[in-house]
Amino acid sequence: MEEPLVSVIVPTCKRQPAMVKRALDSVINQSYKNLEIIVVDDSPADFAEREAVEQAIIGLQDSRLSYIKHGQNLGGGTARNTGIKASKGKFIAFLDDDDEWLPEKLHKQIAKMSDAGIGIVYCRYQKVDATAPTARLAEGRYWVGQVFDALILGNFIGSTSFVLVRRQCFAECGLFDPGMRSSQDHEMWLRIVLKYRVDYVNEPLVNYYVHGGERITTNCESKIQGIQAINQKYAGYLNTHKQAKSIRLIMLTPYYLQLGDRKKAIAVYWQAVKLAPLAVRRNLAYLVYMVKFRLFHK
Repeated sequence: MEEPLVSVIVPTCKRQPAMVKRALDSVINQSYKNLEIIVVDDSPADFAEREAVEQAIIGLQDSRLSYIKHGQNLGGGTARNTGIKASKGKFIAFLDDDDEWLPEKLHKQIAKMSDAGIGIVYCRYQKVDATAPTARLAEGRYWVGQVFDALILGNFIGSTSFVLVRRQCFAECGLFDPGMRSSQDHEMWLRIVLKYRVDYVNEPLVNYYVHGGERITTNCESKIQGIQAINQKYAGYLNTHKQAKSIRLIMLTPYYLQLGDRKKAIAVYWQAVKLAPLAVRRNLAYLVYMVKFRLFHK
C-alpha cells in the first residue's frame, strides 16, 4: 500500500541561505519519502539575500521541491496559507525556516494518523540555543483526545514546526488568520480541536532554535494582540468558564508591564483575581512578579 502524500510547507522570511538550507535538508533527509516540499518566500522585495536564498533552494535539486515567491512581505500566516492552497497532500506539515526536524519525525507522526478522527499529531522538541549551540529537552504537560478545555489555557501543542495536520481540517475549519500578529498557531489549533481529536509522539522530533535580539516593545504588543484576539473569539466560552478566563487575563500582565502600562497590568491582574480568588499560588506568583518588576524598572 502506497504511503499517503505529505505536503511540507516551509515559509521563509529574511533568513540567511545557510539557515534555510539547514531546514530543507532536514526535510529532504526524512525517512518518510512520499513528500512534496513547498517553500514560500515571504521576504520583502528589498531583502539583500533573497536571490541567494532562491539559488540555495534551487541548488538542492530535489524534484519534490517547489518555490513560491511573494511580491512583498505578507506575514507568516499568509505564507502558510499560500502553501496550503498550493499543496496536494492528504496530510500537511510545517517547518519554520530556522528550525530542523529529526529524521523520523514524519514517519512517527503518520503512524498516529490511522484513526480518521485524529486531526493533529504533535511531538516533543529540543530547545537549541542558537548562539552556543546547546540543546535541552523542553518540558511540559501533554494532552491527547478532545483537548479544547486544556488548549484554551495555553498552547501545549506548540509551534507549527511540531505538528502533522490532516488536510481535511483546513477544509472544515479554515486557514490561518493573517490578522493576528501572534498566536496564529494557537488560534488555528483551537478551531481544529473543536472538531477533531489530538495525539502526540512522546519524544523530541524537532530542534527548535531560540534566538536573541527581538525588540521587546514590538514583541509585547504582538503578544497582547494575539491573546486578546483569542479572548474575543472565544468570549462566549470564557464567560461561562471563569477559571479559564482568569488565566487568559492574568497572562497579559507581564506584557503590559514591559510596555510600561502599569495601570493596565494592575487592572487585568485584579480582574483575573476576582474571577479566581482561590487560585492563591498563581495569583501570588504574578503579584510577586509585578512587585519585582516595579522595583527593578523604576
